[in-house]
Amino acid sequence: MRRVRVAVVAVVACLLVGACGGQADEPTGPAPPTGPAPTTGPAPTTGPPPPSPTRGAPAPSGKPSLAPTLPPAPGRPIGPSGPVTVRGTVEEGVEAGCLLLRGYLLIGGREHGIRAGATVTVTGQVQPDLVSTCQQGTPLRVDTVRPG
Repeated sequence: MRRVRVAVVAVVACLLVGACGGQADEPTGPAPPTGPAPTTGPAPTTGPPPPSPTRGAPAPSGKPSLAPTLPPAPGRPIGPSGPVTVRGTVEEGVEAGCLLLRGYLLIGGREHGIRAGATVTVTGQVQPDLVSTCQQGTPLRVDTVRPG
């Protein structure tokens, strides 16, 4: 009985697939239009053509530039370079052991005695290429820490 049921299901599946295929030489929609193709370009004008832009001429004001913007080269800092000073209240990150201060991930903060909830002034170097398990904030390698 089970073999008969499997055979019936297979036959029905084949019939359904065959019915969906249809005939390739039968028309399936309205007939394509005949005659000359309609034109959709601008209407013909009389008089001299408008001046073409010259090479090196500035783009018209108020219009966005279509020039592509490239990302910075590998190894180049994305944010500020040189020392950065940030003041605020330290927060815990979403991952254990991660400390954040105003959007910066404090790298080496625990070695300087920084704890979550403390109000500090931190000076350090931004290191946007640094990979971290904290997955939030812009990495800031802590150089100095002052309370308050």
